[in-house]
Amino acid sequence: MNLGEYASYDAMGLADLVRRGEITPAELEALARQAIDAVNPEINAVIGDVPSALAAAETGTEASFHGVPFLLKDLGHGYQGVACDMGSRMGEGFVTPRESELARRFRASGVVAVGRTNTPEFGLSGTTEPLLHGPSRNPWDLSVSSGGSSGGASAAIAAGIVPMAHGSDAGGSIRIPAGWTGLVGLKPSRGLVPKGPDASDATVWLSMHFVLSRSVRDSAAMLDAMAGPGPGDYVAVNRPDPGYLEMMKRPPQGLRIALCRQLPGDMVTAPECIAAVEATARLCEELGHHVEEAVPDIDVLTTHRIGYELFLSRVAALISGLESSMGRKPGPDVLEAMTLAAIEAGNDMTMERLFNALKEMEAMTVTLDRFMADYDILLMPAVTGAPFEIGYANPDRERPYGPAYWQDEMPYFAISPMHNITGLPALAIPSIWHEDRLPLGSQLGGAKNADGLLFALAAQIEEASSWQGRTPPVHVSRA
Repeated sequence: MNLGEYASYDAMGLADLVRRGEITPAELEALARQAIDAVNPEINAVIGDVPSALAAAETGTEASFHGVPFLLKDLGHGYQGVACDMGSRMGEGFVTPRESELARRFRASGVVAVGRTNTPEFGLSGTTEPLLHGPSRNPWDLSVSSGGSSGGASAAIAAGIVPMAHGSDAGGSIRIPAGWTGLVGLKPSRGLVPKGPDASDATVWLSMHFVLSRSVRDSAAMLDAMAGPGPGDYVAVNRPDPGYLEMMKRPPQGLRIALCRQLPGDMVTAPECIAAVEATARLCEELGHHVEEAVPDIDVLTTHRIGYELFLSRVAALISGLESSMGRKPGPDVLEAMTLAAIEAGNDMTMERLFNALKEMEAMTVTLDRFMADYDILLMPAVTGAPFEIGYANPDRERPYGPAYWQDEMPYFAISPMHNITGLPALAIPSIWHEDRLPLGSQLGGAKNADGLLFALAAQIEEASSWQGRTPPVHVSRA
């Protein structure tokens, strides 16, 4: 098998080849490492290796993804004994001390981790340009961002290195890179994928771990492998029966779809992103669904502010923990200016502000829950602007962490935090048209625990469109 053939399969396709004895896991791992060598110098997506002895669990071919190459985001992957720099000079050389439930379930799914992907420092940015490892570049256009904070993962998948990779999403960090690189990216319902035993409390539930992929079925099958309560989970949701892959196979009929181009407030969606989501809306109508314009009564800047307040409550604790474990003092020699500003802002956090943010989080959740009682799907742009150029959002430029950051970055992905605040599922899918040079995606949002319905509609759209056949200019098939 050559690289072009390897990259033509999704993860389930590769696992099926292994199951039939047409290729071995070792041969797939060798192809993935060859793919890294072929295109990574151009895109800088993979920044570290995972030793083979730590890469996979001992699974049989009955595992959904037995032998499939996989990449770990270099932030919170939870693989014991594997390095995790967190995109930071302060965290460089940190080794994960304990296996998380997330890592255990990844291993049990059968995937074989072959490397670690680039991420901004502590995932603070919507673009992946850390000083430690340098910028990840978009395979569709090397001059622009591949998104963040799972930008290394998105660049690697889009370029054909692996069909699926680990990501996490606290304000859009799976959906933004998926929307900028033409991938499938789910932010699961809150509590569906385990966060325990070391990262489970009310403030960190903005963030959910999952994957980015090239096909809807890969994401659905991986959610089957990942979903369900874990030890120490603050919020825990059971996996439904018959499971997400089976739910995905049932084409939905006559869905009520709300089309929302932008949320109320002072952030405007770019015309090209509106055109992309309107094309998705037209296809949904052709598929027999009812689409009408409707906008949740949620101010876009309020979503950013709530997420900002909740996240700041943990910044100082994170840095303090690293100071103890790595023996490095926080300062400009080991932390970017943006992170230092976040620490300063976090030190001013009060219990009253934190409590008020949690109250607002609850109120916003009620608002979106009530809105979704009238609709099956909330259709929105996955991103609200085309990717900006590398260097535009320099993380080491002096600026306050907060309003200035929003002004620079958030207009490009203004709607993303709403689903993190409310805990509802949101799925980025590739654009169904491709007249421009960049594949700006759409986002399907659902009610609580409606992840299966999102997969079912996405699979229907996937079958009716042509996104599967597209590859960017930088791709292993051209190496």
